[in-house]
Amino acid sequence: MLLLRRAPPRSGAEQQIWALAGWLADALAPAVDDETARCDEAASMLSEDLHRQLTMREVAARLDLDYDRFRRVFRDRFGRSPLAFRNDRRLDVAATLLRATNLTCREIARRIGFSDEFHLSRRFRTRYQMSPTAYRRGSGD
Repeated sequence: MLLLRRAPPRSGAEQQIWALAGWLADALAPAVDDETARCDEAASMLSEDLHRQLTMREVAARLDLDYDRFRRVFRDRFGRSPLAFRNDRRLDVAATLLRATNLTCREIARRIGFSDEFHLSRRFRTRYQMSPTAYRRGSGD
């Protein structure tokens, strides 16, 4: 721990402050690991249940985290907000379904939680720079 590597404090009060700082650093370390584990659990929830319309507040509540804290820790862990993470997963699954099945865009949109095939198509085009139909035909290689 960086705080405890400094020269020893001279007064009794300084020693107590440094001891308290070390204790606090140790006490907070498991909380960060716990929050990371909870964010991993949230990522699993958001990845496995794409068709539901779970709100991010519901996810935070299920994990017993404050909503704003959940969003910050999740962004730090995954580099994007929980909502963006879920939408990216939905588009990943859409791309797989387009290549691996004969499902229509309407059926795919319904299965992965988009409001309709037009919403899916707009999001898909933004991410892949082509329509779902062009991607299915093989232009996505």
